Amino acid sequence: MHITQQKEEFSVAYVHAIAASAGCAVDRPKVDNESVDVEVRSNLSYQKFDNPRIDLQLKCTASLQGHAKGVLKHKIPVHNYNALVSTRRVIPLLLVVVHVPKSVDRWIHQDNRMRADLRFCAYWCAFRGKARSTNSTSVTVSIPRSQVFTPSVIRSWMKRVGDGEFLQ
Repeated sequence: MHITQQKEEFSVAYVHAIAASAGCAVDRPKVDNESVDVEVRSNLSYQKFDNPRIDLQLKCTASLQGHAKGVLKHKIPVHNYNALVSTRRVIPLLLVVVHVPKSVDRWIHQDNRMRADLRFCAYWCAFRGKARSTNSTSVTVSIPRSQVFTPSVIRSWMKRVGDGEFLQ
């Protein structure tokens, strides 16, 4: 398998693990023509809506920049960025960047103490309502290092969407 396919599969597996911990299901569209790699769904009822859903654009990289400055920088294709900023979507679309070690052999650590760790971490960002890019190929986005992709974050998103709020 090519490394880009490995990164894609690992990022989907990472989201599955975090979403399952949050009590949510993950679906993968057959075709990614809307910059949606996975859909995360809740089966709970909230103030306004039942079964809220969030769409995610996933990226996986071994080279996030600016890690020590509180902001992470990552380059994404301009068509993905413009989908992320759109205000014409009914279902929120967010970016999740999975940061992995350079060596594929280090993406997962298992030991004889019945423990397995996914390495390193994933971060999220919402861009809805920001200006579209006029760049021709890519956009470098800034993601606050504090925005770690966790089960509690997913539960919070589901509550906000279920209560009728947009994620920005």
